[in-house]
Amino acid sequence: MKPGSCCIPLAVLLLWLGVLAAPTALWARPSAELITMGPGDMIWARFGHTGIRITDPVTGRDEVFNYGYAPFGGLGFLWGFIRGEARFLLVVRPWERTIEEYIREDRTLTRQPLNLTPQQTHRLVRFLEWNAQPENREYLYDHLRDNCSTRVRDLLDAVAGGALRTAVGSMRRSEPRTYRHYTLDGGRGRLDALLGMDLIGGPNQEKEVGRWDLLYLPAFLQQAAAHATNRVNGRTVPLAQPLITVYQRIGPPPQRSSPHAGRYLVLAVGIGLGALFLSTGRFIRRRPSSIASRALTRLSGFFLLWVSLLFGLVGAVLTFLMVVSLLPDFRWNENALVFVFLDFGWCGLAGRWLVAGRGAMSRFSRHYLDFRLLVLLALVIGKLVGLFTQDNWAFIGCAASVVIGLRLGAGSARRPQPPAERS
Repeated sequence: MKPGSCCIPLAVLLLWLGVLAAPTALWARPSAELITMGPGDMIWARFGHTGIRITDPVTGRDEVFNYGYAPFGGLGFLWGFIRGEARFLLVVRPWERTIEEYIREDRTLTRQPLNLTPQQTHRLVRFLEWNAQPENREYLYDHLRDNCSTRVRDLLDAVAGGALRTAVGSMRRSEPRTYRHYTLDGGRGRLDALLGMDLIGGPNQEKEVGRWDLLYLPAFLQQAAAHATNRVNGRTVPLAQPLITVYQRIGPPPQRSSPHAGRYLVLAVGIGLGALFLSTGRFIRRRPSSIASRALTRLSGFFLLWVSLLFGLVGAVLTFLMVVSLLPDFRWNENALVFVFLDFGWCGLAGRWLVAGRGAMSRFSRHYLDFRLLVLLALVIGKLVGLFTQDNWAFIGCAASVVIGLRLGAGSARRPQPPAERS
């Protein structure tokens, strides 16, 4: 077994066997709290964070155990993250330093004292101390299934004898949502986050999130802990005491716009570009040699160049992720049929339009546009019959608008024929 490959199910086994039940000499009278950090402005902070605070009035120790810390930096970490092999860490930080950090980032910080028996608390502390050792603190990270919140969820549930899972089963729940719904909800307020997460998340994101799995989000873990109960001194008490706010965010909420703002923008831009390409083709057919026709063709060439670069780049990235990544969210992505890396080929056409100011299109370019339309049509039919399930209608609308505008515009024009030689 590689260092750090221990997961929470093993922690459950160790706790049940009592291997970690003996009090540790480093703690005399420990108590535990569930710490919840609100969303922040940075992309990696959009969903909040969770930790466990352990305090001891006898020894004076006051520390926060944080799962899900990433050793950012270097191509090795980036490659591991893309592959789904990134190893994140459990780190321990002083409570005062934690407060300073989240005040500096202007992120709400709350705590919930946990009602655990002394035996349960010692088991929790013993495992955290063991898990924080350099040889044990690493683990394979999954942003949906094995993150900071799921680690704390599983550990608290094991310590409290299944109290969290029981509470989740009895909690009232709103309409079931998909992973993509919660992903886009977390990205609200940042177009780059909304577009990036929406583009690279494949059909695996359309799975409905179960009650237990929903606790991968710190806010829902906080609610479940408040709803759960535990047996302490022969009495049934709440697992978590009432919420205590340590720091309240001063700035506006990070998530303050529509979760679909990125989609609206992409669709509007696609329709606008499609209308431009269509209008250009019709205009140059009527007045092929006019100054206005050349100016409009060069304008379309400028925008086509950017479309080619963006479509091709997105398609190349998605195809690369599907080839190299082991993450379920990246293994298959229907957007790779919407934005194709072969669209880089439009750069040559755009260059001719910019230089020559003529909007005619070669036969090969027209055939490629026909091929793109057929692929998009097959994708739409597949979605209608349930073969394709990814929620990417806005991206399909964007690409279809561009391709149709090019095909019915400049694609329907013919290159001017040279004058026939006189005999």
